[in-house]
Amino acid sequence: MEQSKGPRRLSGDELAVWLAHLQEADPSADAAPIEAADVRIIHDSSIQDGMAVRSLGQATASRQLAYATAVGDIALSIVSFPRQGQVEIHGQFLEYLDAQGGQVQARLIRDGATAQSAEADDLGEFSFAAVPIGQYRLLLKVAQVSILIPMLDLAA
Repeated sequence: MEQSKGPRRLSGDELAVWLAHLQEADPSADAAPIEAADVRIIHDSSIQDGMAVRSLGQATASRQLAYATAVGDIALSIVSFPRQGQVEIHGQFLEYLDAQGGQVQARLIRDGATAQSAEADDLGEFSFAAVPIGQYRLLLKVAQVSILIPMLDLAA
């Protein structure tokens, strides 16, 4: 399998949708600019042989993804339920020591609209349940930094 070359650049329309989601997430954002962190994938279990896990009893598959940013790392575990045509996403934002801190807000975006949202707990953990398969974007907001994972291809 071909290894990912990292996130692609957003088109003008996609950037406009992304900025609209940022404004919706924090309407007071005009008081302080929000900077977008560069995101690079550092691990994808689906492209590394032997890393995917299958459970015959539950007929599920699991995929692990890890991303690095300037302010922290993001770990995602995606559990597929093929018979239901949906997935669960369990994530964690691992903040670097010198980062600003603050509550982590996570939003799953599909077709320009928020499909689900969640707030992380004290350990930076968040989850989305019963997510229909499809293509999504994940937007995390930490303090004044917004992190966009431009494409999550969720398959059963």
